[in-house]
Amino acid sequence: MTLRQETVDSLYCRLNDLKFLQVRGTPVSGKSTLASLLFYYIYNIEGESPYWISSWPDPHSPGTPPGSRKPRLSEDAEGWAWEDNSVVIFDEAQSTYWDTSLWDDVFKTLCSNPTTRRNRVIIFSSYGSPTGAMAGGTPWDVPSKNRVSFCEDRPPDGYKPVGLFFTKDEFQNYVLRRNMLQQHKFSNQLPERIFILTAGHVGAMEELFRALTAQSCYRHLTRAQTYDIADFESLDPKDLLRGLEEGSIFSRGLPKTGHLRVPETAQIFKHVLCEGGITAPTPTTPTRLPEGALGNCFQRGWLHAIPAEDNQTSYVFATHLHKWFVQWKMFGEVPGAGLSYTDLLEFTFDAFSNFSPTLLSEERNIDLGITQSTPEAQFQSEFYRCSFQLSDGHVVTFPEFGTAKGRADFYIPSEEWGIELLRDGQKLEEHVGRFSKTGKYGKTLRLSQHIILDCRFTMPRKTNSHLQNLYHVVFTLSTKPDLNPVWTIEILDNNLNAVHGMKQVLTSSNDPF
Repeated sequence: MTLRQETVDSLYCRLNDLKFLQVRGTPVSGKSTLASLLFYYIYNIEGESPYWISSWPDPHSPGTPPGSRKPRLSEDAEGWAWEDNSVVIFDEAQSTYWDTSLWDDVFKTLCSNPTTRRNRVIIFSSYGSPTGAMAGGTPWDVPSKNRVSFCEDRPPDGYKPVGLFFTKDEFQNYVLRRNMLQQHKFSNQLPERIFILTAGHVGAMEELFRALTAQSCYRHLTRAQTYDIADFESLDPKDLLRGLEEGSIFSRGLPKTGHLRVPETAQIFKHVLCEGGITAPTPTTPTRLPEGALGNCFQRGWLHAIPAEDNQTSYVFATHLHKWFVQWKMFGEVPGAGLSYTDLLEFTFDAFSNFSPTLLSEERNIDLGITQSTPEAQFQSEFYRCSFQLSDGHVVTFPEFGTAKGRADFYIPSEEWGIELLRDGQKLEEHVGRFSKTGKYGKTLRLSQHIILDCRFTMPRKTNSHLQNLYHVVFTLSTKPDLNPVWTIEILDNNLNAVHGMKQVLTSSNDPF
């Protein structure tokens, strides 16, 4: 267990100031572990154990024995009293949502008058149930400064960022304390890739490490060998998918195949995959939940909610690993209907032609805590969005997609098409070799066609006639006084010849809003 000193210290300081905090997350996101760490931290600091409450049963719920008493804070936290300077920690605090008197008389009192109260209460609650949707939400809206979730890009004024996700320093501490590099055959660079893919989600990290050690390629390593990034990138995504599902606690927070076959649910996931999220008005109903299939996805913990502007809420995947899992579960395991395209180059040109000039130039959130802010980075997300629309969702990515490596890989199972996006000609020969029979993709994927697309802002100067299926996609920005900037794309072959009919001006009609 990592002590998470920085996070626990920040959480403790915020609790002392605000007196009431709600820490909320999906299943298996480390809530109970963080609650335990805070418990022992407070004991060491104050010399008194906090009160710990792990359930708050509704005496009127179905199945409850007749005559069951209503829980009371003064009884369940024996000795608790107003102004006693105590700390009460609620685990699984979603079980308190039915008790309006607890929320109004205790929680709201502390939340509304932090400077005049000494008692402190912190609740750890889940908004996702792996077996079914939970009824209801909090009896009243918890102010944003009193809420803690996965991570904070903009913490309340005067406070350090705090969240359920590990910081990079905490992750490195986790790797050291678990003695992972010595106990396992991982290279020094692999943990950093795991951190990027999981964003510091503790359940995702644990299960991904476990799934990797269960792979046959890992088990057959000699004592002198290590499992490195190249091994990870060469792994068949379907094998990793099965490894994450089988016997995995992490899979509790993921949709099953049957769920993804429900048309309304599938449509929600297709939208989130394509656009990076769904933004909707913040619910004001008594349950404080979005309506329909979106509400169901949120309640089950498959999507995470983050505040947006203008009283809106955005629903996104918790990590890129969650997103990648749903991608392959929906479109990677069973080939879908064939596309109307027979030529891969034509398909990619049409995808580029649908690029949004606005999205190409502005910041865009592609996952929780991950913002792409430069046109170079936008190549990846825009190509995925447009190819997703052209293929009706039947395009999947690989685990390293979305990292800062300047490249992204795509696969369309129904056509057995492989696509690799590069930037400014980085390591062309290496990436072309990945599609050979002995390369990364040639060994793990069935390929009828493949293409390497070199995206760039300047014209290439060197021909590469020996590199088959390589094309350069040149983006040109024209700026004139009193006129809006204009993006133009043109595709050149490996001999730097313009491909006939493959030059296009990007217009605002491509903007998806």
